[in-house]
Order: sequence, then structure tokens, then C-alpha cells
Amino acid sequence: MIGFLTPGAPSGIGIREALLVYFLGPELGAAQAIVIAALFRVATISGDLLFWAVCGLRGRRKPVH
Repeated sequence: MIGFLTPGAPSGIGIREALLVYFLGPELGAAQAIVIAALFRVATISGDLLFWAVCGLRGRRKPVH
């Protein structure tokens, strides 16, 4: 939630990852927590790009009357 509430940070870039590493680090180890945080960022960026592509393709179609 802190990542979404941070003013001026697009999607809280870095905030969520830092919190994931901070909270998962003691349980999983720092290296695994960093990998999980990086994979989470890749998944969210992929979802954003997919949404953008779908919306872009839908916007190019001519309306049917």
C-alpha cells in the first residue's frame, strides 16, 4: 500500500520492492527476497504492457454502425 500512496512515484517504483525485501529477507534470505521483488516488478510491468497493447489494438478498430 505504501507504494501506491507515495506521491510523485509512478506506481511506487522501488518502494514495494524495498518493502518486499525488508519483510521477506529475514524469512527467505536477502538474495531470494531480491529475486522475488524483481520478479514481482517484471510481472507488474508485463501486465501494464499487456493492458496497454490490448487497449491500443481496441482503439484502432473502426466502430461498427
